[in-house]
Amino acid sequence: MNLGKHQKAIVTVLGEAITFGTAATTLLLTVQQQWHAAAAVVAVILGVLGIAKTLYMALTALTGTPAPSLSIGTVTTGETAAAQIRGDAPRHVLDLVLPHTMPEPKA
Repeated sequence: MNLGKHQKAIVTVLGEAITFGTAATTLLLTVQQQWHAAAAVVAVILGVLGIAKTLYMALTALTGTPAPSLSIGTVTTGETAAAQIRGDAPRHVLDLVLPHTMPEPKA
């Protein structure tokens, strides 16, 4: 079955549905009876978050908008630690300055 460019989104949505079902079933089976309502609420929250993430990823993929990314740029040493994020959305680069320390003399 060839679903073309929508295949990844469909597979991801199905994966989230399975994850939601597994989480809900596991929570309801492992908690005591008096906690079933709370477990159901937690399962619903997990499901909503998973579906929202999946929809965002699917819309990003379908519209051709690249997902945000952060890559490591230059890493240097200096007197004090520092970090700087540069670049334009959606591609950002993190530059780091790591402090160099003098080793303690041995007595």
